[in-house]
Amino acid sequence: MVGRAPSTENDDADIALMKVHSPAHDISRSHAMIAPSRWGFDVIDMDSTNGTVVEHPDGEEIYVDPGKTVGISAEDTIQIGDGVTLHIEYWD
Repeated sequence: MVGRAPSTENDDADIALMKVHSPAHDISRSHAMIAPSRWGFDVIDMDSTNGTVVEHPDGEEIYVDPGKTVGISAEDTIQIGDGVTLHIEYWD
Protein backbone atom coordinates (compact mmCIF):
# COMPACT_ATOMS: atom_id res chain seq x y z
CA MET A 1 0.00 0.00 0.00
CA VAL A 2 1.46 3.36 -1.06
CA GLY A 3 0.31 6.74 0.21
CA ARG A 4 1.16 9.77 2.32
CA ALA A 5 -0.12 7.99 5.47
CA PRO A 6 -0.99 4.45 4.32
CA SER A 7 -2.98 2.03 6.43
CA THR A 8 -5.09 -1.06 5.99
CA GLU A 9 -8.59 -1.61 7.32
CA ASN A 10 -7.67 -4.57 9.50
CA ASP A 11 -3.99 -3.74 10.10
CA ASP A 12 -3.18 -6.68 7.81
CA ALA A 13 0.41 -7.72 8.56
CA ASP A 14 0.73 -9.25 5.07
CA ILE A 15 0.47 -5.82 3.42
CA ALA A 16 3.61 -3.67 3.37
CA LEU A 17 3.04 0.06 3.85
CA MET A 18 5.14 2.61 1.93
CA LYS A 19 4.84 6.24 3.02
CA VAL A 20 5.71 8.89 0.43
CA HIS A 21 6.16 12.63 0.89
CA SER A 22 3.34 14.74 -0.58
CA PRO A 23 3.80 18.46 0.20
CA ALA A 24 0.80 19.50 -1.94
CA HIS A 25 -1.34 16.61 -0.62
CA ASP A 26 -1.83 15.36 -4.20
CA ILE A 27 -1.27 11.83 -2.89
CA SER A 28 -4.07 10.29 -0.84
CA ARG A 29 -3.41 8.73 2.57
CA SER A 30 -3.82 5.21 1.12
CA HIS A 31 -3.44 5.99 -2.57
CA ALA A 32 -2.70 2.73 -4.40
CA MET A 33 -1.86 -0.89 -3.81
CA ILE A 34 0.60 -2.90 -5.86
CA ALA A 35 0.10 -6.66 -5.77
CA PRO A 36 1.56 -9.66 -7.58
CA SER A 37 -0.64 -11.24 -10.22
CA ARG A 38 -0.50 -14.19 -12.57
CA TRP A 39 1.08 -12.04 -15.32
CA GLY A 40 3.31 -9.74 -13.26
CA PHE A 41 1.80 -7.11 -11.01
CA ASP A 42 -1.43 -5.18 -10.61
CA VAL A 43 -1.89 -1.62 -9.44
CA ILE A 44 -5.16 -0.89 -7.66
CA ASP A 45 -6.28 2.71 -7.14
CA MET A 46 -7.69 2.85 -3.60
CA ASP A 47 -10.34 5.46 -4.47
CA SER A 48 -7.66 8.17 -4.42
CA THR A 49 -8.65 11.80 -4.80
CA ASN A 50 -6.30 12.67 -7.69
CA GLY A 51 -5.96 9.32 -9.43
CA THR A 52 -3.25 6.95 -10.53
CA VAL A 53 -1.67 6.75 -13.98
CA VAL A 54 0.29 3.86 -15.49
CA GLU A 55 2.74 4.88 -18.21
CA HIS A 56 4.04 2.27 -20.66
CA PRO A 57 7.57 2.55 -22.12
CA ASP A 58 6.09 3.76 -25.44
CA GLY A 59 4.58 6.78 -23.64
CA GLU A 60 0.98 5.51 -23.60
CA GLU A 61 -0.73 6.52 -20.35
CA ILE A 62 -3.57 4.58 -18.76
CA TYR A 63 -5.70 6.25 -16.08
CA VAL A 64 -6.59 3.81 -13.30
CA ASP A 65 -10.20 4.51 -12.36
CA PRO A 66 -10.91 4.77 -8.61
CA GLY A 67 -11.21 1.32 -7.10
CA LYS A 68 -10.12 -0.38 -10.34
CA THR A 69 -7.17 -2.63 -11.16
CA VAL A 70 -4.71 -2.39 -14.07
CA GLY A 71 -2.04 -4.97 -14.90
CA ILE A 72 1.51 -3.63 -15.08
CA SER A 73 4.88 -4.95 -16.20
CA ALA A 74 8.38 -4.24 -14.95
CA GLU A 75 8.88 -1.63 -17.67
CA ASP A 76 5.86 0.47 -16.64
CA THR A 77 5.93 3.56 -14.44
CA ILE A 78 3.21 4.40 -11.92
CA GLN A 79 2.45 8.09 -11.33
CA ILE A 80 0.63 8.92 -8.10
CA GLY A 81 0.98 12.71 -7.87
CA ASP A 82 3.31 15.38 -6.44
CA GLY A 83 5.94 14.23 -8.95
CA VAL A 84 6.15 10.79 -7.32
CA THR A 85 6.64 7.89 -9.71
CA LEU A 86 7.06 4.23 -8.87
CA HIS A 87 8.89 1.60 -10.87
CA ILE A 88 8.62 -2.11 -10.13
CA GLU A 89 11.72 -4.28 -10.39
CA TYR A 90 11.53 -8.02 -9.97
CA TRP A 91 13.40 -11.14 -10.94
CA ASP A 92 12.00 -14.50 -12.04
